[in-house]
Amino acid sequence: MAVSVDIEKKLHGFTLKVKLESDGSPMGILGASGSGKSMTLRCIAGIQTPDSGRIVVNDKVLFDSEKKINLKPQERKVGYLFQNYALFPTMTVEKNIACGYRGDKKHLKAKVADYIERYQLNGLEKRYPGQLSGGQQQRVALARMMIGEPEVILLDEPFSALDGYLKDIMQRDMQNFLNEYTGDMILVTHSRDEAYKFCGHLTILDSGQALTTGETKKLFERPGILQAARLTGCKNFSTVQKMGKHSIYAVDWDLMLQTKDVVPDDVTHVGIRGHWMKGASEGGENHMEVEVMEYIETTFEHQYLLKNKKGGDCQPVWWMCPKGNFEEDQRAVFLVETKQTKDENALATIRNIFSARTRDFITAIDDTGIIIIRELQSTETYEDLESIAYMLVDMLNTEAMTSAWVAYSNLAEDISRLPDAYKEAHTALEVGKIFYADKNVFGYNQLGIGRLIYQLPVSICEMFIDEIFKEETLDSIDEETLITIRTFFENNLNLSETSRQLYVHRNTLVYRFEKLQRKFGLDIRAFEDALTFKLAMMVVDYIKYSKNHPS
Repeated sequence: MAVSVDIEKKLHGFTLKVKLESDGSPMGILGASGSGKSMTLRCIAGIQTPDSGRIVVNDKVLFDSEKKINLKPQERKVGYLFQNYALFPTMTVEKNIACGYRGDKKHLKAKVADYIERYQLNGLEKRYPGQLSGGQQQRVALARMMIGEPEVILLDEPFSALDGYLKDIMQRDMQNFLNEYTGDMILVTHSRDEAYKFCGHLTILDSGQALTTGETKKLFERPGILQAARLTGCKNFSTVQKMGKHSIYAVDWDLMLQTKDVVPDDVTHVGIRGHWMKGASEGGENHMEVEVMEYIETTFEHQYLLKNKKGGDCQPVWWMCPKGNFEEDQRAVFLVETKQTKDENALATIRNIFSARTRDFITAIDDTGIIIIRELQSTETYEDLESIAYMLVDMLNTEAMTSAWVAYSNLAEDISRLPDAYKEAHTALEVGKIFYADKNVFGYNQLGIGRLIYQLPVSICEMFIDEIFKEETLDSIDEETLITIRTFFENNLNLSETSRQLYVHRNTLVYRFEKLQRKFGLDIRAFEDALTFKLAMMVVDYIKYSKNHPS
């Protein structure tokens, strides 16, 4: 398999000049937004036409400006995966996949069924893109692309619009797909992590110009060009003066450096990646006494902005120091309880969601329960925990086809607090199921008065109910009246809004509340009586739960 690209195309502000030769390994084009990456793919696919040059795939000429060859996109055997997957919103899964087929129409139905099976889309055939999760949309787009049996596939920033959780899952799926694909692949991305992960060979593009090309790992280690070093993530640069065969003076850092390799005569800059620097207790060769200008903590490392203590006009450098202590980071405990027993898909789905997070702990605790101990960034808040919980509910619903409750603890400042965090998550789950059964997510810090009632002895709760209701019980209230009461409470004792939502006349509500007052001696239109009645309803729910779930 071989891909050869040598094209030019005049664009707004610059001329795109790209020359690529595949070596059989996945190819990448790394560059900033607007550098011409996507235009290169569009030219290969035949969506755009270069001004000049040549494109060849497996000895088949797709474009040759001199010979006036310019095959149509459908004749090129090229698969194109767009940034947003470009699925047709008004077509079902099976119809979207069928759009990519180029063979005999009499085999179309069987081919579509085959690719639905291959890409694990069974049961989703009649769904529309808007009814699919991000991972499912990606698989549909891949199936549509691959049903055309392309000789080369083009991936145009396939993960750029995704958040961290979904991106991890879909990158893993993409890696599995690429491991099985035997053709050529070209990925364009602005993410150096994606380029490093997926591409064996890399071209770095800047303003339409190919700065350098080579084996990905070697380019990251020795970019050779200042702009290429920047695009591969190096942050520390200094202009230099050659001082000897193996020595340079870094002007911007006021630092003499000794080199292993011979210093070329045309050297202009030196770059040092922050991850390659090491702390030292004393001075020596290639050492610099520094002062800390700024400190930033991230998930897995400490970042320091350092400056030479000599002062003056010295430029600072970034030092990235990995965290070495597992216990120094915050954690939170999540408990997931599926509403179906022995749901085998739930655990697999959750492990897949967090597959790239190697410092998280995930395991089943019984037929319905799953525990997640998740490492947190220092910047993460309770709002982030809530978002994770809702993400889990949504992903279990779409990927595992199961309903679940998810509860989470307070932040555990260190590993010694994890037992307490587990108790908090367990309490949140129990309290949530008792008092807030209409919800799926429960945070320990959001349990409100339900947590207080949960801690009371059942005997005390029964005494309270006897005092409030005397000979009466809530079970004697008909369903219509109960719905009326709950709607009234949800609307903050607003009669007009309750009347509107229930489609009943205001006088009808008044009649129901007066009837309730005669029965229980409480007028829920008054705040104190409403509070008492609400508490009584919650206490009754707690008593019933306690009797059905004895400890």
